[in-house]
Amino acid sequence: MSGQKRSKRLIHTYSSKAAAAILAGTMVLGGAGAAFAATAAPAATSGANNGSAPTAASGIFTDVKNGFWAEKHIYKLASQGIVVGNNGLFRPGDSVTQQEAVLMALRFMKLQGNVQSDSDVVFPTDFKVTNYYKPYVVLAFQQGLLDKAAEMAPDNLKTSWGERKASREWVAELLIRALGKTTEAAVVSGKPTGFADDAKVAANKRGYINAAVGLGLANGLDGNRFDPQGAVTRAQLATFFSRAEAHNTLDYDNTVKGTISAMQDGKLTLFNNGSTSVFNVTYSTAYFTSTVDTRINFSDLKPYTKVTVIGATYNAAYVEVTDPVQQVQTIEGVFAKVTPGTIWLDSPTGYDQYSYDGSTAFVDVNGAAISASSITAASKIALLRETFSGTGKIVKVQVTSGIVNKTANGTIQSVDNAAKSITFKTAEGATETFKWEDGTTLFSSQNAVLLPADLKAGAAVKYTVKDNLIRTVEVTSGVERTVQGAITELTNSTIVYKKADGTREVNLLGTSPAVIIPGVASPGIGDLVADATAGDNVQLTLNSSDQVTKIEVLSRQISQFTGATVVDYSAKTQLLTVTDSSGKAQLVKIDANTKLAYDGATTTSLANMGYRLAEGRKVDVVAAGQRALSVETSTKYDGTLTAVNVANRTITLKLANAQQVTLPYPQSVEIFGRTSSTITDVALDSAVTAVLADNQSGVSVLRVNSSMQLEIATLDATANKLGVKWTGEPQY
Repeated sequence: MSGQKRSKRLIHTYSSKAAAAILAGTMVLGGAGAAFAATAAPAATSGANNGSAPTAASGIFTDVKNGFWAEKHIYKLASQGIVVGNNGLFRPGDSVTQQEAVLMALRFMKLQGNVQSDSDVVFPTDFKVTNYYKPYVVLAFQQGLLDKAAEMAPDNLKTSWGERKASREWVAELLIRALGKTTEAAVVSGKPTGFADDAKVAANKRGYINAAVGLGLANGLDGNRFDPQGAVTRAQLATFFSRAEAHNTLDYDNTVKGTISAMQDGKLTLFNNGSTSVFNVTYSTAYFTSTVDTRINFSDLKPYTKVTVIGATYNAAYVEVTDPVQQVQTIEGVFAKVTPGTIWLDSPTGYDQYSYDGSTAFVDVNGAAISASSITAASKIALLRETFSGTGKIVKVQVTSGIVNKTANGTIQSVDNAAKSITFKTAEGATETFKWEDGTTLFSSQNAVLLPADLKAGAAVKYTVKDNLIRTVEVTSGVERTVQGAITELTNSTIVYKKADGTREVNLLGTSPAVIIPGVASPGIGDLVADATAGDNVQLTLNSSDQVTKIEVLSRQISQFTGATVVDYSAKTQLLTVTDSSGKAQLVKIDANTKLAYDGATTTSLANMGYRLAEGRKVDVVAAGQRALSVETSTKYDGTLTAVNVANRTITLKLANAQQVTLPYPQSVEIFGRTSSTITDVALDSAVTAVLADNQSGVSVLRVNSSMQLEIATLDATANKLGVKWTGEPQY
C-alpha cells in the first residue's frame, strides 16, 4: 500500500444489527446469498416445459440444457453448493461481477463460514461494494485472496469496484490465489503468455495467466487470443473453478470418492477406506466422466469402478466416473460343490476353495438370481473377486454353462409363441428367457388351464424350470403393476410424473385412488405436491387399465424456515419472500392448499393472512420446493437451550430442524414445581418452549419442559380441577 496519506485505505467494522431492508432488493432475486448474485431482475420465463420429454435427467437448472458445453462444471459446483441459481435458472451467459466472483472463491476455499455477517463494514468512499458483499470482501483481503494495494489503487477505483464485470485476467489471479499458488505465478511472471494479444495483458497479471494456463484452468479463444479484459460469464467461471478442484486439497462435506460396490434398488453404494456410503439415485441425478464434459447415462455406470459422488442427505446429485476400469478379477473353473460359506472348484490336485457370504450374488447364464444350492455339479462358473477392499471378497458367482433347475417368482415380460419361449423379470429385477416343450401345462392361481398365448405381459407368476426348460407357470395375480417417479403435474383426473431415467408418463386417476403420505392423517389428492423440480417422489399402483388406484409418497423435498423475517408479500401473485435465520432469501408461493395461521389461530382467508405478512413480521414456513405447505406467524420456539450470554442478556436455542435462534432474556421463566424462577435456574440442554411477546420482539415466558410421575390426589369434575401430588405434597 502507498505511504501517501491521500492513498491510505482503512477498513472499519462496527457491530450492529443486520439491515434487512438493504438486503431485500437483491435477495428477492435469490442472488445476494448466491455465488453468482443477481444484480438485475431475471428475464421472465414460462412455467411450463413445452418440449419433448428428455432422454436423460434434466437437472436442476432449466436453462442449462443437456449437451451445454459447461453443463458438467455447472452441475458439479452447484451440487457442492459453490454456485447456485435462482428460481430454477442459472443464466450461464450473464456476466459476473468482481464481488460475486469473490464470494464464489470463498466458497471454493470453504471459508464463507468465517465471514462476520453481523457487522457493518465501512470502506473508503471511492471503494464501492454492495452492502451484502462487504463482509466477504473484507474476508477476502484478510485471507490474501485480494491484494489491497492493487485493488484499492486510485486508478482502479474509477467505477464501482464490486459491481464491475470481472475480467478474464482478473479472474485468473483470483483462481491462482484461491489455490494458494501465487509462488508458482511469480516464477512465470516475466514470461510472455504466448497469446496473440499478449500486449494487452496487464504486467501484474501475466504470471497469474501463465500459471492458470499451465494448470489447465483457462484456455485461449479463437485466433490464439486470451482476451484479458473480456468479461467472464457465469458458465465460464463455473468451468474455471471446477477445473481448479483437480489442484485443490480440500475435502468438501458432501463429496465422497470411492469404488462402486453395489448398484441396486435405485441406490449406489461406495466403498472408501474401509467404510461404505449409500446414495439414492433419482431422475435428477447427473452422470459424467472425468475425461470428457458430455453427460452419460446411469446405464453407463459399471460396478466396481471408481467414482466421485456429490450429494446431500444421501441423495446423489452428481456422479463422476474417475476410473472406468472395474476393480475385480475373474476366476473361472468347474463347479464341484458348495458347503456353507465355501465354493469348491475342481482342480488337478483336488479342490480349490473360495469363501463367500450372504451378500455374494449367485446368477445363472442369463444373469438371473439363483440359490447357491441350485448350481449343478460339473457346471462351468466364473467367480468375480473384488480387488479394492483388501479382503478379496467374492462378489458374484455366475454360471457360464450348465443346467438350470429353479423355482422363482417374477413377472412376464414377453411371450414368443413362435420360439416357444417366455422372458421373465425376476423379483430382483433381472430378465431371463427359457423355452417350453409342447404339452407343458400352465396353471393360473385358480388352477384353470391356460395356453401360452393366454399369458399377458406384466402378470405376476411363479415359474419352475428343470433342465433349462419351463415346466410350470402359475399366475399369482393379474396385471397390476407399480411405478415410481416424481410428480410434475396433477389434476383431478390425471397425474404426470418423471421417472428415474428422465422420461415422463401420464396416467388417468382411478375412482378415489388411495393416497398415503407418511405423517399426514387422512391425506387426499390435494395434499400431494406437484412441481417441475421438487414434486413428491411417489410409488403409483396401476390396474390392468393403467389407471392409478394408489399413490404412496416415498419422499418429499421439505424446507423449514422457523422464525423467518418477512421481506415482501404480493397479494396479486401470492409470492412471499422471507429471509431465513442465516439471512438467505427464500421465495415461496402460497396457494389454496397452504395451511395458514396467525397468532396461533388457523384461518382459511388468504386476505386476512395477507394483512399479517407485513415487512419485518416473523413467520414459520414449511415448503416443498417453492410451494408453501404452511405459513404461520411465529408465536413460539420449541427447542433445546444451548447457550446463555449474561453480558448480552441473550439465550440461544437449537430447534428440531437444527436451526439456531438467539433471543433476548425472557420476561419470566416457568419451571414446574418452582416459583420465582430465573434464566440462571435453567440448565443447558434443557428442552424449552420460548413463547414470544405479541410484537414478536422478545420472549414473554420461557417454559422448561419436564416430565415426572405424579399421583392423582383429588378430582373435581364440576370445577374441571385435578389435584396431584409428588413427594407427599399436594398441588392444584
